[in-house]
Amino acid sequence: MKKILQKIKSFFMGERIIPEHIFNGIRIEYISPIKKSRDKIDEFKYYFMIHFQSGLVITVQTYTHRINIPPILLSIRELFINGIGHSYITLYSDELSDVQIIRDYHKEF
Repeated sequence: MKKILQKIKSFFMGERIIPEHIFNGIRIEYISPIKKSRDKIDEFKYYFMIHFQSGLVITVQTYTHRINIPPILLSIRELFINGIGHSYITLYSDELSDVQIIRDYHKEF
């Protein structure tokens, strides 16, 4: 709630916060469950994938030493799930602490 108020205040005061990423929610086809892999003995990678109708695949991932799914990843996935069918989903840099977004393109023949 505090971040929303800051964004509204900065909008009216003339200071604009530019989003880091903008996605078209209408074109989302599938959002995978959160998966876990272990690349190192003391580090886990948690990630989920978003598939778009155009063939674009976005992987949202984070690395952690904890066994539980990071809350930020749960929040971002929920944001995308709630944004399916809506025009745009925006992510700001302050919302992406330690989260990586990787784009890939899979064209079906």
